[in-house]
Amino acid sequence: MTAPSQTTTGHPRKWWILIAVSLGMILGLLDISVVNIAIPALIRDLHTTVGGVSWVLNAYNIAQAVLLLSFGRLADRYGQRLMFVASLALFTLASLACGLAGSIEQLVAFRIIQAIGAAGMVPISLIILLGAFPSYQHGLATGLWASIGTVAAIAGPPVGGLLIEYASWHWIFFMNVPVGIAAVVMALLLVPEIRRDTKSASLDLPGIALSTAALFCLTLAIVQGNTWRWGSPVIVS
Repeated sequence: MTAPSQTTTGHPRKWWILIAVSLGMILGLLDISVVNIAIPALIRDLHTTVGGVSWVLNAYNIAQAVLLLSFGRLADRYGQRLMFVASLALFTLASLACGLAGSIEQLVAFRIIQAIGAAGMVPISLIILLGAFPSYQHGLATGLWASIGTVAAIAGPPVGGLLIEYASWHWIFFMNVPVGIAAVVMALLLVPEIRRDTKSASLDLPGIALSTAALFCLTLAIVQGNTWRWGSPVIVS
C-alpha cells in the first residue's frame, strides 16, 4: 500500500498556511473600513477637512483596486511566497508610517504605499491557499478565505471605535505592525515557494500599464462621482 500523495491530500501544513495567509488578508481588508470611524479624530488632530480626510479612504481604495490584477502575474514570475512576504512587509512598514504621520498629506501618501502592499497580499493569499489544498477541497478553501475576509471587513468599524475610544487614531495603524510581523515570520516558515515557468509568466508591460490606467480612471470616477458630479467633463471623459 502506498501513502497518499501531496496532490491528493494537499500540503501537510495546509491549515497552518491558511492561518498565515489569512493574517495578511485580514490586515488588507480590515484597513478598508477601520479608518471610517477615525474621520472626526483625523479632522481634529491633522487640522484638515472632510474633503481632505476622504482621500485617506479614496487613495487606499483606488490604489488597491488598480493594482490587484498585476500581482498575480508578478507572483507567477518571481514566486508566490516572495511576493506575498514583500507585500506584507511593505504594508506593515507603511502602517507604522501612517501611525506616525503628522499631516494629512503624509497620511495620504503612506496610505497609497499601504494599499500597494494590500493589493499584493489579498489575491496572492488565495493563490497560495489553492496551491496548499487539494483540488477537491478548493471550494472549502475558497469559502473559508471569503468568510474570513468578510468578517475582517465587518470588524473594521467596531475595532476602530474601540481603539479611538481607549487609545487614539494612531493605533488603528500601529495595531497592524505586530500582526504583520507575525504574519511575515509565519509565511517564511510555513508557505512553500512556488514559481511558475518564467517563459510562460513573462510580463506584458504595455497590457499591465493600459489595464492599470483604465482601472484607475474607472475607480476614480466611481469614488469621486458624487463629489465632482456625474455629468461633469472629468467624470464623462
